[in-house]
Amino acid sequence: MSENLTNFCNLFVQVMYLYYALAAFGPQIQKYLWWKKYITQIQLLQFATCFVYGVIMVFLQEGFPPGLFWIGFAQNPFFFYMFYDFYQKAYYNKKSSSSSSSSPSNHPQLTANGKLAAEDFLAKRKENGNASVQQTKKDA
Repeated sequence: MSENLTNFCNLFVQVMYLYYALAAFGPQIQKYLWWKKYITQIQLLQFATCFVYGVIMVFLQEGFPPGLFWIGFAQNPFFFYMFYDFYQKAYYNKKSSSSSSSSPSNHPQLTANGKLAAEDFLAKRKENGNASVQQTKKDA
């Protein structure tokens, strides 16, 4: 039974590798890869399911080395946290930053493909730095 659950969850996550293979073809293909958000959601569901399954197995498992069991069990909350943090930065912050575009942020945001918008971040810092230097010269 446990192998079937693991294989079933893993089947959906294999789509992630297809996404990365297609994304490697460059910008002409990347614009058609709208489903990355949903892959991340499936991965979050997988980690939550495996965590619940692990909690059940704490009481039912027999004959498996306890050290290996606890190492495997502990991975799911960590991976869930990391993927959820990425998901929030990539998809929730983008919505809130577009609605509050009047307040400049000093922190770089992730774009939809997960990359930092470094150019925008550096340009804002440069503009802010130049503005403060020019204002200081006017005050003097």
